[in-house]
Amino acid sequence: MPSFKCASCSQVHDGLPELAVPEPYFVGCLEPNAKSKVERLGTEICVFRDGDVRHFFLRGALGIPISGTEETWSYAA
Repeated sequence: MPSFKCASCSQVHDGLPELAVPEPYFVGCLEPNAKSKVERLGTEICVFRDGDVRHFFLRGALGIPISGTEETWSYAA
């Protein structure tokens, strides 16, 4: 079974690492002064306010089966 060293906690974990992004692409493209409109940025949810409108982003993960094994590789965004 493969293993990897986690960039977040520096521990070695069994299995394959998950490819994940730290924030929604939309938030990463904001000008620095607009980032103050981000009301909440967590590992599972992001809330952005633009005037009276609130935008909600939820993290989702897509499990991709690896052919010939019972493993899956996950992409989360």
